[in-house]
Amino acid sequence: MKMMAVSVLAQNGAVISDMLEASDWLYSFFSNISYHLESSRWGNRFPVLLCGLCDRGVVEYEQLDKLQRELDAAYSGLARIPVEEAIYDIQNTAAPIPWEPVPEAEGAGIRLCEPWLTARTDESFFDIFRKNIMLAMQKHSRLFLHAFMLEDVHAMNGAAPEPRPHSYWEMRD
Repeated sequence: MKMMAVSVLAQNGAVISDMLEASDWLYSFFSNISYHLESSRWGNRFPVLLCGLCDRGVVEYEQLDKLQRELDAAYSGLARIPVEEAIYDIQNTAAPIPWEPVPEAEGAGIRLCEPWLTARTDESFFDIFRKNIMLAMQKHSRLFLHAFMLEDVHAMNGAAPEPRPHSYWEMRD
């Protein structure tokens, strides 16, 4: 299983990372943002979040404020949508979501901004991204989203970001 991390590269070359979750689960998070909150195409309302962070894995220091605003808008938008309307993959919206069905009595009122938690810490993706955006701002760094232990942040920092194919997000390494 490919685990994803969000990282900041400090001036001294140290990499500071937070683990997120399996790549397909993280892609489901991004898919729900686009599917429910954008009108026509991926990245038209959330270009830094979806095209920069998700598709290319890098957000430049100068774009971190905009990323924060987009993340806040995504949270507010998903807070209005019931969890029952979640999708697993924007390219296959009929694909089943691999989570336990939420019993109606217990699931009443759960919003789509809530189920995106890491298994390791129970922190929300939103909180982890916010924390790392602030850290990147303090360190005057780019923000990286990468496959933990499979992609080198130093190499990513030295290369021009390339769009990732949909297959990148599949669970296999």
